[in-house]
Amino acid sequence: MSITTRINSFENHLDYWLPNHSLQIALDDFREGLSSYFVYPKEAREYEQIGAWHEQAIVFFSSLPHKIASNIVRSLNDIAYVLSLAVLYPLSHPLKTPFELIKLAARALEELSKTENWIKLGASTVGSAIGYSVITPINPIAFSIGMAMLSVGVTAKLLLQTQISISQKISQSLQLMMTAAATSICSWYALGNAQHVILRNSVVS
Repeated sequence: MSITTRINSFENHLDYWLPNHSLQIALDDFREGLSSYFVYPKEAREYEQIGAWHEQAIVFFSSLPHKIASNIVRSLNDIAYVLSLAVLYPLSHPLKTPFELIKLAARALEELSKTENWIKLGASTVGSAIGYSVITPINPIAFSIGMAMLSVGVTAKLLLQTQISISQKISQSLQLMMTAAATSICSWYALGNAQHVILRNSVVS
């Protein structure tokens, strides 16, 4: 039995004896509903792997805006979850906070063991450096770290995943890179523009 499973079992007993606050329940329900509504369909992901490479490319690029929107909403959802851990859980259910933090750390370590996530992290870091360049020049440190993580992820995927062909590995890696980089560029470009407008207005006033 994994650590997360054990903690979930203990939390179920804890929730029985000390029920969650109604505000916490409402926030969790809203966050889970929002996340499930914007998730990219599994059937669509499978359809992207069917057909010749140009057919897969057409499907991928046509679905890219949906993926970007889904990823941005999921990121905001994760931020809301962390804020709820920092604010609502200590107030409404103080005994539950340390267990949620342990589960969060366990999930993070588990995700870091997946080659796909190293590709996403690397592409996102490179994308953030490019997107935020609307305010400042491209940060060479962030760009280099992103490229290093990207290299680790792609190399590990090519070497470790033996159940699929090389062409499939390259295709999947490119799709992961482009999706993560495009999401990060859009997010940080919007953030950089917002910061630019705020700074400009503050100087004028």
